[in-house]
Amino acid sequence: MGVTRLRGVNVVDWNLVYTGQSYQAKKDDHICFDSTASFYITLPLNPSEGDRVKVTDVGGDCVNNNITVLRNGKKMMKQDADDIIQVNYATIIYTFLNEDFGWIKEFVSLGII
Repeated sequence: MGVTRLRGVNVVDWNLVYTGQSYQAKKDDHICFDSTASFYITLPLNPSEGDRVKVTDVGGDCVNNNITVLRNGKKMMKQDADDIIQVNYATIIYTFLNEDFGWIKEFVSLGII
């Protein structure tokens, strides 16, 4: 696992995790969520600059069963607040930038509202 560089582009070798329950994320995890209840993803405790975690709602029901992404003591987009995913079929990549910004979000797919 890690980051591979191909023709000037960084490619992440994702560790696929398919779950329907709360989960402690690790660097390079791609967490595919499918559940009939809300659940939590806790981001890594001691991230390094550039660490990534990808979250996908494969069940398509996080409008009703929210995915709460816990920041684990770091900032989220410069805020001291966790993130809640409430868009069906959404895919979001959380990348740790630095201590000031914390985790930033990249919307890969906004799914179906």
